[in-house]
Amino acid sequence: MAGTGFGIYDMWTTTSWDENTMGVSGSWRDESLHDAWKSGELNVTRVKLSVRDFEGRRADLIFNGTGTDIHNWFTQERLISSPWEDVKSTTPNYFSTEGFAANGRRFYMSKSHYACTYDRGWLVVKESLVGGDCDWEKNSTEYPSFPLILYSRSTIAARWRVMFYTGDVTVGRADFLTIHVDTE
Repeated sequence: MAGTGFGIYDMWTTTSWDENTMGVSGSWRDESLHDAWKSGELNVTRVKLSVRDFEGRRADLIFNGTGTDIHNWFTQERLISSPWEDVKSTTPNYFSTEGFAANGRRFYMSKSHYACTYDRGWLVVKESLVGGDCDWEKNSTEYPSFPLILYSRSTIAARWRVMFYTGDVTVGRADFLTIHVDTE
């Protein structure tokens, strides 16, 4: 969930997750499924990542989950469907759950990454202010806490900075990121 102060990537990759001991409400993970997938004991066929806001706007991505684990399912090669028509035909500079870790950009699907002004992409979870050199990746009065979940509401990659200065609706700020798996 956005704005909890706890990183979604850390929640996803940590060995054990308990929202009560971590102090993060509104987050949940099925430990038995997570552990089985991580260890290769779960036959995942498809993975669905969804981002949505409180108003119901959303983006859904479907990945081929065959032979994957909790880290390697989120790749361009495994992407089956998404709302973005240019994501499969572009060579992204980032497309992974780890993303651009030095700048706290996780679940990062980036088309171009150049001097903040020209950063374009489809999805990014900004985990903290660490490495937050760009104005578009800082928290605001409206969104005072991290993580920030940004996604393109357009059919193509969005320019992140446009949202910051113009309020352009082609960039959405999601409130939730969920990951679901289908198994055999």
